[in-house]
Amino acid sequence: MPRLADHPDGIRPLLSGGRRVVVDAEPICAGCGRAVMPTGPYRWRHVPSGRRSPRRSRWLSPVTLDDARRVATYADFVTRFPAVAQTTTEADWRAGRQQLVDYAQALAAARRRRRWRGGENPYLDLVQLLGAPSWRLPPGVLAVLDLPRRRRELAALFSWAIPNQDAIDTVARHAPIVECGAGMAYWSSLLRASGVDAIACDVRPPGGRVPNPFHPVAHRPWVTVEPAASVSATRQHSARTMLLSWPPYDDDDASYSALRAYQGEVVIYVGEGAVGSSGTARFHRELALNPHLRSGSATLLSW
Repeated sequence: MPRLADHPDGIRPLLSGGRRVVVDAEPICAGCGRAVMPTGPYRWRHVPSGRRSPRRSRWLSPVTLDDARRVATYADFVTRFPAVAQTTTEADWRAGRQQLVDYAQALAAARRRRRWRGGENPYLDLVQLLGAPSWRLPPGVLAVLDLPRRRRELAALFSWAIPNQDAIDTVARHAPIVECGAGMAYWSSLLRASGVDAIACDVRPPGGRVPNPFHPVAHRPWVTVEPAASVSATRQHSARTMLLSWPPYDDDDASYSALRAYQGEVVIYVGEGAVGSSGTARFHRELALNPHLRSGSATLLSW
């Protein structure tokens, strides 16, 4: 590791909880706060002023599911992923690798399924396999699992909110349901598996001619999704309870406008509060200003 007069421990990235601290998408130096870039196993240097580090550095490559199978020994892991290995002991690597292998097998099995039986919830099973709900795993294990990447791939395949049985039971009590902005319609698929009358709608059903940016996967929705914007869906199915699960935070049409157009009595909103990543500010204000709307809720798992 290179050493400078003012860096007696050498140039190395700043870590917090076993993860690199990133500023403006760049790892920063533990000694001076300047941007740093890896140059080899356990070797770092300062990024020259006015430049940015390479976006595709092989030394910062994430651990993919295929890598979990191919990298057979800890020595190979250290050579292949030196940046991750800096916070990963051999015991961490073995535990994380086994979890990733188990996860990959379970994910592949879920992808092959088309219908669920009542009470099944493979999304929840996969998240729990990764360490939910406590996530109290050693930093090295977390580095191998790469939970942000796992979250993105699971959200794209299933949904942005993770339903548990409490949530499904809460929604079921207000059937029949119209799920607006359903995406992959995973919530509707679990509701139907439990015998609930549920219709799924989305302005861009995944797998159609118009790509859905929230679900860019080569997999059909879990149940049929009607091509309809949220406003149209609420007007067409006004006798049904409206279910909004994690609507975009920057799209009034997906939440605020749908709520304004809704003529029913029960709205079930699944997401974060007014300061969060789901539902627009106008949507949350409208919810607060309409006490005649009853809101169903349940405790959800979070990443």
